[in-house]
Amino acid sequence: MWRVMLLRLLCYLALPSILPIILLLYGDEGAPMVVEGAAMVVFVVQVTMAFAFGAAIEYLHAQVTELRTDVDRLRAEVKKVTESGRN
Repeated sequence: MWRVMLLRLLCYLALPSILPIILLLYGDEGAPMVVEGAAMVVFVVQVTMAFAFGAAIEYLHAQVTELRTDVDRLRAEVKKVTESGRN
């Protein structure tokens, strides 16, 4: 029983390169654990990518907001210089 639990834990934490080794060592008994482990690895990768994508979007949004502020400031300066040139 503890062996199965340990194998299952290894599958959850294992990298995809370790999963085929478990399948080779334990044959048919290891197959369900390999499938569970592979599914967990895929899930973790997808969640990590989702967080990274969300962080990238937040960063880009902050950069766009900063650029808009800079553009507004530059427009105000151009307007001020243009008006002072007319006078």
